[in-house]
Amino acid sequence: MKKIFIINMLLLTSLICVQDKKNTKFDLGLSYSLSGKKAFHDSPISFYGNYQIKKWAKFSIFAGLRILYASSIESNNFTTKWAFNPNATVSYTIIEKPYGYAGLGYYFDSFTFKPTSFNSTENPDRYISTQGIAITPGLKYFIVPQFFFDTNLTFVFARSKDELINSSVQNNNTFFNIGIGVAF
Repeated sequence: MKKIFIINMLLLTSLICVQDKKNTKFDLGLSYSLSGKKAFHDSPISFYGNYQIKKWAKFSIFAGLRILYASSIESNNFTTKWAFNPNATVSYTIIEKPYGYAGLGYYFDSFTFKPTSFNSTENPDRYISTQGIAITPGLKYFIVPQFFFDTNLTFVFARSKDELINSSVQNNNTFFNIGIGVAF
């Protein structure tokens, strides 16, 4: 999956010449994390949308939502993981083509662990949720006025809670994402 995604992105850049970004209000994107694979879940694919609230000469403020999906490696015991990250982003245009941005938002996800039963002992499912803060510095590079490449680091500072045993542990994570998107 990673190889196909990277090859498609490289082919797309070789076929399209670079142009400036037009005035747009919405960004929609898709990215894949090259890091962040955990013992029980694959690296996440994320979908996101941003709306430009305010624009100055080189600065813009966006409000957005990022949705992350991570499939389960151990599908017999773990459900897939969905995460949500509502955020606010400030961007700065660098020499009219790429622009840097930094986002700050709330992160939360959840999944269920289904223990394997031994003998006749039935173990209850464990619901595990994570909540915290996400900081996302990144760079978008517009290849044509409506299409861009996006690369970012998402730092998640969070705590995970297991509701069955009522315990909470620090669960920080970092995702290195690359993706593509459309602005309109």
